[in-house]
Amino acid sequence: MRTTLNTAPITGYTISAWIKLSQINREQHIADFTNNQFYVSSTNRLSTSPRSTAIGTTALSSNTRYFVTLTRDQTKTTLYLNGRSESTGSAGTNPGNQMTIGHIYSLVGNYSLSGTLDELQVYNRALSSGEVQMLYWSNLSKSGANWSFIMNRTPTNINGSFSYSGWAQDILNNTGVTATRTVNIDTTGPTVTTGMIFS
Repeated sequence: MRTTLNTAPITGYTISAWIKLSQINREQHIADFTNNQFYVSSTNRLSTSPRSTAIGTTALSSNTRYFVTLTRDQTKTTLYLNGRSESTGSAGTNPGNQMTIGHIYSLVGNYSLSGTLDELQVYNRALSSGEVQMLYWSNLSKSGANWSFIMNRTPTNINGSFSYSGWAQDILNNTGVTATRTVNIDTTGPTVTTGMIFS
């Protein structure tokens, strides 16, 4: 997959996506803002080198879904894997005005992403670590006229009552909030008395 988008020059941004590699042990680019690169290195780790010093610590495997995120502000670049920070490095150079998805920005060489890339999101600012974790925990999708929100966070203690509400804000700062919904979870098995006969 290879796509090029023309965008205005920006200095702070976030790129996130779900990826599943069908090949490993070679450099594969997720999304580049011209000379700012975000890719899986030949050692199967997230990387921004040489434009930044941020290099991930976890080796990715083939045929496994990962949620990958890069944030960049004026002072640093941070890599996240499945909502957790992997590495923080230098900010690197300001990005140019072209974004390439699924291949190196120059579109030459064997650097295309082999596998799947899903739910790519680009923000014009560096999200906080809490916001990145919430992206990993949740999924918002639309089917026809209906929107659905899925939260995949598992509480430390799964028993109890958990209240949720959703809100949305558009580019004009108009907001909407849902009513609060409560989910009650009880994993304690029922007590069964032996010797009883039902007819």
